[in-house]
Amino acid sequence: MITRFCFVRLQPTDADAAGRAAAVDVVRSLAALPGLTVAIDLPADATAAKWDLAITVNAPSLAHLAEAMATPAWAAVDAYVAGHAVVVKAWNFART
Repeated sequence: MITRFCFVRLQPTDADAAGRAAAVDVVRSLAALPGLTVAIDLPADATAAKWDLAITVNAPSLAHLAEAMATPAWAAVDAYVAGHAVVVKAWNFART
């Protein structure tokens, strides 16, 4: 199992409830890709407040994740996030 953790800081103009909700709606579309599960979280306290979204994508393997990331659906999400974010950090981890 591979887990991709992604943290997004939205542009100031999008860093409000409406901007976060719009981003959540777009990112949620990744759950339609076969074999993936997607969780999207919002900051719950002051220590997480510098991030607007925490996205977790689970895939059966790194190869499966790479295939998903090569789809037009993933590219559309990436394009949306790139157009609305100031900072995006992402890492892949293998579950043991």
